[in-house]
Amino acid sequence: MQCYKLHKMIWDTFEHNCGKPKQRWRILRPLLQPLRIPKPVRDCEHQFHLRLEQERTQWAQYQESTEREIADLRRRLSEGQEEENLENEMKKAQGDSEKLPSVVMPMEKEIAALKDKLAEAEDKIKETEASKSRNDRGKHR
Repeated sequence: MQCYKLHKMIWDTFEHNCGKPKQRWRILRPLLQPLRIPKPVRDCEHQFHLRLEQERTQWAQYQESTEREIADLRRRLSEGQEEENLENEMKKAQGDSEKLPSVVMPMEKEIAALKDKLAEAEDKIKETEASKSRNDRGKHR
């Protein structure tokens, strides 16, 4: 910043004192040579863009690692939920298996009773058919 102020002051002084541009330049040039800015503006701009690109790359890597971590956490969460669902299903199946005898035993008894009734009904049908066929034979004589 001081270089710019000094440069402007020298320029203003010589501009005021020297009337012709060529003559002014011949006088100013040797005086301004040592005052050159150490890094030209485009070098600063280039370094700025390089740094900006490095920071973008770092942020992209950070974002990528964060997204991987989030995906991993989601995967773990879903696995945990699957395990929890499996445990719940196993508990339900165990509860159902404990209830099963209380449902099946009465049904087995009912099935046995129905089989007995069916056997009795079949016996009655056979007796009825046998007596009917005896009656029919007796009528034909």
